[in-house]
Amino acid sequence: MIYSISHTDLDGYSSQLIVKSIGHTQGTNVTCFNVNYGSPITEALSQVIDEIDSEDQLFITDLNLTNEQAEIIDDARSEIGFFLRLLDHHESGKNVAIKYEWYELDVTKCATQITYEYFGKPKLYEYLVALVNVYDLWKEEDDLFKKAKCLNDALMSRRNTFPNVLEESQRDYNLHIITTMASLLKEQSIINSEHLMYAVDREYFDKNKNYEEEALFVARIGFMYDEIMDAEMYTKVTINGHTGEIYTGLSSIFQEFSHLRLLTGEIDFVANINPQGYIGFRSKGDISVLEIARSYYFGGGHPNAAGGSIVNRKEVPKNIKFEEDELIPTFLSLIPKKIYQPKESDLIKFITQEEMQERFSDLRNMDDDGYAFLSVDIYDEILDNIKPDEWYRVERIDEEGCFGVKMIPGTFPNELISEVSN
Repeated sequence: MIYSISHTDLDGYSSQLIVKSIGHTQGTNVTCFNVNYGSPITEALSQVIDEIDSEDQLFITDLNLTNEQAEIIDDARSEIGFFLRLLDHHESGKNVAIKYEWYELDVTKCATQITYEYFGKPKLYEYLVALVNVYDLWKEEDDLFKKAKCLNDALMSRRNTFPNVLEESQRDYNLHIITTMASLLKEQSIINSEHLMYAVDREYFDKNKNYEEEALFVARIGFMYDEIMDAEMYTKVTINGHTGEIYTGLSSIFQEFSHLRLLTGEIDFVANINPQGYIGFRSKGDISVLEIARSYYFGGGHPNAAGGSIVNRKEVPKNIKFEEDELIPTFLSLIPKKIYQPKESDLIKFITQEEMQERFSDLRNMDDDGYAFLSVDIYDEILDNIKPDEWYRVERIDEEGCFGVKMIPGTFPNELISEVSN
């Protein structure tokens, strides 16, 4: 097994592309991580250390390590015995590099070129390496600079196409952009970025033609739809009698995804919440999401396309940002509870407030058949005569909703204790 930890820019992905290619040539699986500086590097190192064996290899490219990070991975290498090589060009890593024989630093060239040379200069990547080196070292005077910038812009414009949960798919797409765009740029004398990017997208997303849509707008989301559904990224809810799915992290593809999801007819609406707590709602036909957004989520819009927020924007800072695990619970907390109002002849039980809190501690996450019970004001002298272990039948209900009850003798099955039966 080869492990590859690399940066999240053009140089980082291109370096990793070469490592992956070498691994595949050797018939070796390659596990990849793409991280930015700081704690993400430490987290990736920790995950690799947990998994790596003595026969495995670890390549770190286009990243310089802190003293602490270098010590962590060097200690693990000594203990486990795996092969380690860091290939980088950032001068900020100089003081760490001189301490370790596995730390290869060359500030005169980009990490992609260092990696390319380390693996014997595979001919397939010669032109790509030239482009990345020109761009990463910012050689504006070089004849390749305009094409190199076009390559970088293509990657940057698409590197957040997939939601976070599909990290591996995003990486695969990024590497496709780099290889395909570099090949096209080599053949083109005139650069038409939009035309080239369309060709790159079309080649990648055309492999799934299950969705007969007229534009690339939807075509590029085609096969991602199945991956997203398989990952079960959604939370299913029912609001105002309409069934919907709530997602997070789909902002860049929400319009395309919601279009395909609603075409199935399996649900009534789709919603996506971004890290700032803003919500996008989509529906089709007679199903209106406007009322949902307006009534419960401080929003508005149109019947089939509305927006809102999980907080009242008038009461919170404009730059507020939520943790990922806060988004869905906060959304759910704004859905009105289903209230049980007794009807004549219903069988009911009275329970203490403490018991009710214990039994229904998570009312808003209950199934559709879950109920929140109306509190009942009862005079103390009457309460003394109410027995919590007995069933009562509702005898009458007045105009104000107050009701009288009558105890029903006998023991009822346990499964009825939290149910209401006619």
